[in-house]
Amino acid sequence: MTAPPSSPPGPHRMPGGGEAREEVTLPTALDGATLALLLATPGGAVLSARSGIDAAGRPRTVFTLAHPDPEVVATTREHLLRTCRERGVRAFVV
Repeated sequence: MTAPPSSPPGPHRMPGGGEAREEVTLPTALDGATLALLLATPGGAVLSARSGIDAAGRPRTVFTLAHPDPEVVATTREHLLRTCRERGVRAFVV
């Protein structure tokens, strides 16, 4: 399988033109303003979030970061974790 011309393989590209993905979990529910701020994290990766209750009945918010370049995902993750620390929000990488 070859990668589409728009995403040529290279040292930082996923084979076959796939996306690198990471998840960052926040063991809390977020208010709308904090959620919007975190979704606007710079770095270049696409961020999405889902919120819910885990199996133990605790609130969780999970951010998914995605981009063809793993370095972009890593940069965005670091920005997201830094913003969480600055806002006093606990976060961990899954």
